[in-house]
Amino acid sequence: MAETKFKSRIENLRCDRGDEYVSEEFRRFCQARGISISYSMPRNPSQNGKSERMNRTLMEKVRCLLLDSNLEKDMWGKALMTATYLANRLTTSTLPKGITPAER
Repeated sequence: MAETKFKSRIENLRCDRGDEYVSEEFRRFCQARGISISYSMPRNPSQNGKSERMNRTLMEKVRCLLLDSNLEKDMWGKALMTATYLANRLTTSTLPKGITPAER
């Protein structure tokens, strides 16, 4: 889907050592498509700095949304989708002024 959407071939994939990424089936899938896989060190989230920080930011937004709305914790999935939607529609310093991630 990413290759079709962005009209660009995936050449390298950086993964943590989650079970879904270390299976022989996944390795064969990537090898058949010429995708090189590199793994971060186990139990070292600092190597995934940007993604780990975004995970933390989203979970902080989820907690705020649930606390402010007095919703039950079982609504965290919907709150996460809402937090992601909001994050993609707010400006960021990494993009030109006035451009949101959703627009980009």
